[in-house]
Amino acid sequence: MDVVELGADFYTVSAQKWLLGPAPTGALYVRPQRVETLGLTAVSSQSWADLWEYRPWPDARRFEAVLLRGAAVAGLTAALAFAQEVGEERFERARLMAEYARERIGTKARVVTAPGQGSLVSFAPCKGSSEEAFERLDRASVVVRHLPGPGWLRASIGFWTNEDEIERLVAELG
Repeated sequence: MDVVELGADFYTVSAQKWLLGPAPTGALYVRPQRVETLGLTAVSSQSWADLWEYRPWPDARRFEAVLLRGAAVAGLTAALAFAQEVGEERFERARLMAEYARERIGTKARVVTAPGQGSLVSFAPCKGSSEEAFERLDRASVVVRHLPGPGWLRASIGFWTNEDEIERLVAELG
């Protein structure tokens, strides 16, 4: 993603989701002209260019309020290297697998995620409650998230997802 070309003032990414990095790693891009507009929510001595006058750094260092654990940084570095190794085709693969999941899940449940909305596929079981379906999938070691408010389940589909995994989910929906 070229955030400058995109014209973004702010852009964030959760590294533990789609980059396969450790929780809770991620990144935040801030257009240099907008750094001053962001407030400091968690500060430490690392946030200040001048600790005695409480003057924050003029750049992103102002947001370095906590020390990053070495293992998390190493894990994120490895995840970024893996993403580069896999290449840009991972996005097309994720899109295709999400489309396949929407089609197949749609044979056993009401899919509520519209095509083109990324690779999270939310659905409501046609038979029984979402709680019952969640428990059945959990017993079968099919990992989905239960969204109790609307009574939906959500499958996170990535470039690493294969057809067999989607077919297992569909079979367990009954």
